[in-house]
This record gives sequence, structure tokens and C-alpha cells, in this order.
Amino acid sequence: LRSTMGQERLNSLALMSIESDVVRRLDFSDLVKDFAAKKSRKVSMFSKC
Repeated sequence: LRSTMGQERLNSLALMSIESDVVRRLDFSDLVKDFAAKKSRKVSMFSKC
């Protein structure tokens, strides 16, 4: 069976585990707002032919 988790994701999860005290202090509502502001543009899923 092939692993569905890539190396980059594993590295990120390991870093979050190591820096768990920092992660616990994060305000996730602010992170969501920042992410939404950066990703607010719409992406066309279907191109017109």
C-alpha cells in the first residue's frame, strides 16, 4: 500500500509536535481570517471552450 501522506506534511506535523507550546498559544480564528483574506479570489473550475 502506498502512503497517502507526503513528506512535506510529515515534516509539518513533526514541527508542530516539537513546537507544541507555540501551537497551543495560536489564535486559530485569526489564522482562519488571514487565510480567508489571502484566498478570497475565486478560481474557475471549468474553462469556457
